[in-house]
Amino acid sequence: MNHGCPFLGSLAVVLAVVGCGDGSGSSPAASSVGAPVLEEAVNLPTNDWAGGVSEEALVGGTLAVDSDGCVFQGGRAGRRVYATWPAGFSASIGSDGVRLFDTDGVEVATEGETVEMSGGYHEPPESHRCLPAGGAEIAVVQSQATVTARGTETTA
Repeated sequence: MNHGCPFLGSLAVVLAVVGCGDGSGSSPAASSVGAPVLEEAVNLPTNDWAGGVSEEALVGGTLAVDSDGCVFQGGRAGRRVYATWPAGFSASIGSDGVRLFDTDGVEVATEGETVEMSGGYHEPPESHRCLPAGGAEIAVVQSQATVTARGTETTA
């Protein structure tokens, strides 16, 4: 019986437990394939849209995250569009970039993918560290996100 490294056995158990989900639909802490990928939750600004009627403007761009950890949609000529997302949406940042989750905790887009939604453009309803101040318009997302192109480069 070898008792030379009892710590390694404990470490293996901890890693196995960390890699398991609880089925709650929350943002995953580990990749479903391969070694665990540590992720950090993003302070994603949300609005009160929870389904139903929405404004009809097309909202979209290439999903990206800035150096402050704020999610935006990149557009032409380096334009950044910041948004409030539907109630219950969340995001996380890991080694593979930002990942966006819907109200059920299902991943709907990853960094570099082009997404389209419907909604409108308004001044930020309240102060949030990830929303511009001073009268700048933001996108108010009022629908589910649909990926229209995968693996495109961000224009940040």
